[in-house]
Parts: sequence; C-alpha cells; structure tokens
Amino acid sequence: MEAWIKLDVEIAKNIAGYLDRYEEADIDQLAKVLSEHSDPSVVSEVASNSDTPKKLLKSLLKHKDQRVVSNAKRSLE
Repeated sequence: MEAWIKLDVEIAKNIAGYLDRYEEADIDQLAKVLSEHSDPSVVSEVASNSDTPKKLLKSLLKHKDQRVVSNAKRSLE
C-alpha cells in the first residue's frame, strides 16, 4: 500500500477528485489511502470530495492543514 502513498501528486489529486468514477475500486479504501498522502493538496482534494466516506471526512477535521479541515467541514454540511 505504501506505493500508493508515493503517487505523483497530480495523479493522486485527480483520483481523489473523482472517486465516484472508480466503480471497480473499493472507494473507502482508495479514499483512505489518498488521505494519507504526504502532500496536503492531495488530502485537501479528498476532503473536498462529497463521495469521500463521512467517517473519513470526520477524521480529517483533525488534520494539521487548515485547508484540509475547511474542506472536510464543507463536505460534511
């Protein structure tokens, strides 16, 4: 799974922004892996996606990057 975390930032952001298009993937697992990406812009994209599981969005409310927190809050509204 560590290889996923090292995904190119632009590719990872693209996947995070369109989770619903990956019908053959386990969306919950995919979102979780992307939420652990080292680049906060990827995590922010996960947080801003309304298809991200609510449980994961709630956990992102504790993220150190305020952009992630803000996006998670908006997605939970």
